[in-house]
Amino acid sequence: MLADPWINWCAMGSDSRIYALEVCDAVEDDRLGYKIDGVLVSDFITPAWFEPTDADRLDFKRHLSKQLELARGGYISIFDPSNGWTQITAKVREAHAWRPAAGGREEN
Repeated sequence: MLADPWINWCAMGSDSRIYALEVCDAVEDDRLGYKIDGVLVSDFITPAWFEPTDADRLDFKRHLSKQLELARGGYISIFDPSNGWTQITAKVREAHAWRPAAGGREEN
């Protein structure tokens, strides 16, 4: 709600693509979250994730090591002028090995 209260803001990445300003999606996996007073909350990316800055922290919990990287289980929407909005997801070596955390928001 603080980063994009109207769900319509974007940011230009260092690769000149336009990214939805969804600060938790790139590090979405519940296993990357942390607890505040016993409540699991999502990790989140910082402005340094989008473009070079003096800051070295790309995400709050320091799971990412380079700009525009997606953590396992992460995704982000990008705008391509020829195709419109598309979603890219993290590459997972063994897709069948990943399952949503029991009781997590991704479990159906």
